[in-house]
Amino acid sequence: MMFHSKKQLGFSLIELMVVLAIMAVSMSLTGGLITNVVSKQERFVEIEKVKQLVLSLKYKAFYTGSDFKVDFIENRILITGIYEKKEFVFNQLIFSSQKLEIYSNGTSNNKYFETLIGEEVITINLPSPYKENEKV
Repeated sequence: MMFHSKKQLGFSLIELMVVLAIMAVSMSLTGGLITNVVSKQERFVEIEKVKQLVLSLKYKAFYTGSDFKVDFIENRILITGIYEKKEFVFNQLIFSSQKLEIYSNGTSNNKYFETLIGEEVITINLPSPYKENEKV
């Protein structure tokens, strides 16, 4: 008598369903955490973009000898100069309504800006083009 053994060529349907169920449960548990981390990183990147934008405007004001007005309105920043007008839109940041003036010596009337994160108002310090101990 000869016995023929079946060679298993793949996974059974039940094994695949169990693996998919485990993956679904693990994704549902960690999915919220991943989206929170991603949105925090996007906010951090946008805050750094605002800082770099203001710093570059301070340098530009100093080297061109012209003033700039920066308006923070909702999720937008409006920049008005002598020869230009620009608008920047942000996805994660909501600004408190405020005005920033950048003078031709590279300084500004404010040292910070405010943004809303959830229900909390966060104050972010703006960078200066000068060293800490250097006076203009």
